[in-house]
Amino acid sequence: MPRTMLIAIWVRNTYFKQGKANEDRLARLKAAVEKTAEIRKGVVTRQDWAKPEVIFIAPEYLFGRPTGENWVDPKAWLGGKPLPNPVDPKRHRHLDEKDKDKIKGKLIALSAKHREFLIVPGTIAWSVRVKDHPRLLQVAKNRVRLQPPGIVEGASPTDKLARLVSFTNLDARKARKPGAGPPLTNPEEERLNNARLCLNTAFVLYGGDVKFVYSKQGDFYEVLAPCQPNHAYEVAIPGDKCGVFEIEGKWYGIEICFDHYCGVLHQVPPLQEPPLIHLITSATVEVNPNNCVVAPGGYVANAAAKPEDAGLWYNDSGTLKRVESPRWPYVPPPPPPAPSVGPIRLSRRGPRPPNLPPSEPWPPKSYKEYPDVAGSPLWVYRADVP
Repeated sequence: MPRTMLIAIWVRNTYFKQGKANEDRLARLKAAVEKTAEIRKGVVTRQDWAKPEVIFIAPEYLFGRPTGENWVDPKAWLGGKPLPNPVDPKRHRHLDEKDKDKIKGKLIALSAKHREFLIVPGTIAWSVRVKDHPRLLQVAKNRVRLQPPGIVEGASPTDKLARLVSFTNLDARKARKPGAGPPLTNPEEERLNNARLCLNTAFVLYGGDVKFVYSKQGDFYEVLAPCQPNHAYEVAIPGDKCGVFEIEGKWYGIEICFDHYCGVLHQVPPLQEPPLIHLITSATVEVNPNNCVVAPGGYVANAAAKPEDAGLWYNDSGTLKRVESPRWPYVPPPPPPAPSVGPIRLSRRGPRPPNLPPSEPWPPKSYKEYPDVAGSPLWVYRADVP
């Protein structure tokens, strides 16, 4: 018998909201999760609840170093034109490792308060110094050339795919390795020692604990040139962990933005059991049915910064269909009816409460839209799962 689950997608435009302090971002995230918990309490269902009862997912880059309110032109971005990406000393978004760990601790506390929620709070952009990690330093020496700077920001997806060489096998690290080259010169060695390795990481939280950690694989050792002469080079390194994990006996898959464009999850070795839910946290990526990995009757959830990219899809006997209707905008509940005139029978427990109308039905594969939850839309779907 199907079980009831809610999937909440917080459509926050993280692409243009990078100027906020992380304390503000965390407070808004908490408010959105609290609102989802309030919605969950009001759901009436005759079925048992699934475990987890609710999946909450936010877009990519929810946390990172504040960069300034608008460092790209919104009109250019929304119009599909190339991003100007001006040089900005505060633009590079990656936090130090210790700041990342502080945010992680607060996210664990949030999960402990909502133990029946599976929470994917977007991603955290963070970095480590190369010289603090000897193993990573040796890996970087084989893959990174810091003079001249490598691939720059703003490269199109086509350019990125061309530079990735091949995605025909899952060993992305091997596909990205350019091969042995000449030894690094002394200036290159010095730059590499002082460089920072940047990761884009999603934490999957459930029951007050981190159940899975996934770093974006759609990075390819591209080098971000220093914003100022005295700043360190930054090298975006890919994750190397398959994005499939198990919670409460059910399998889930996760991708971060460009991962889905490349079909990283679709290229994992055949699984004994396909994921029930395919989760995507992204700044801007469209759902590609050919790159989705989900069991029949399962769902694909994309939390994107662009509302037109975000949403929920379900696998209907091999065909991926978007959940589009019925859809209800949030309407505040009407005030309670005034008591009728007439005698009121009293008992030891006080007046008998008036008869209230039954709760509004919420059929499966439908959703309600809450247009302003902590400054961003919240879409809450009812998704019955096996």
